[in-house]
Amino acid sequence: MRLNTTAIDTAMQLERPLMLTPAQVAKTGIMSLYAVRKGIADNSIPFVKIGSHYRINYTKLLQQFRDC
Repeated sequence: MRLNTTAIDTAMQLERPLMLTPAQVAKTGIMSLYAVRKGIADNSIPFVKIGSHYRINYTKLLQQFRDC
């Protein structure tokens, strides 16, 4: 899987983390919605739960992909 390095660099330069919904992460094309939901369930991706909603720390997620 190839990642858009420009998007990674831009997200990592932000002063605060970019927080996305699972659907928004899936729309970036780096992983499917099923994979995002599974990552939340098994705690393998960085997320926070706000009420009944999930937000993925996209900046840290991209760092995880980069470090693999």
